Amino acid sequence: EDDGEIAFNQNYLLKPYMNGQKIIKKSQILHASEWPDDSVVYIGIDPAFSLKTNSDSLAVVVTAHFGEERFIIDAFEFEWEDKNEVKVVDFVFNLYHKYNAQAINIETNNGGQIIGRALQDKELIVNFISAKKDKVERLREHEGRFTRQRVFFIEWTETLQEQLLKFPTKWVKDDLVDAMVYSMNTSGVIYSVV
Repeated sequence: EDDGEIAFNQNYLLKPYMNGQKIIKKSQILHASEWPDDSVVYIGIDPAFSLKTNSDSLAVVVTAHFGEERFIIDAFEFEWEDKNEVKVVDFVFNLYHKYNAQAINIETNNGGQIIGRALQDKELIVNFISAKKDKVERLREHEGRFTRQRVFFIEWTETLQEQLLKFPTKWVKDDLVDAMVYSMNTSGVIYSVV
């Protein structure tokens, strides 16, 4: 019952996941105009500060947790000259206080340690996430939540929704998808915290 369609097919029907197969369908993108007041908010960050990630966006996604439900309430991308440490740290600091966030979940690769430490210096709670699995596997672990209709998107998150529906397509941006996955987790439940 907790499995998504892909996991059910693999585990019970013995149908393997095919590389490139879409994980989230358009029918699974549900919308909400608001989220519960007593939600717990997490911010997920997919950093991109290394030389090999110059063309990648630094992505930030804010998710409200209410029991099993996840409300994707904000999503941002920083590109090129906007990807500067001071600007990103200040932006996330303000976002943290705007949404009264519980914590920030940030991937340790590609400059995540630098951004995370700077946010800790501002007395924010930061969980460092070591991404041990690839992007496809990380999203697939949340597929069941989408299948059970427990994920809702606020209207101004369209860019993230578009990336999610195209994922995993080679050469298509997916940085917001990774940040969303980080924001959907409570501290260290699925990934190792270092």
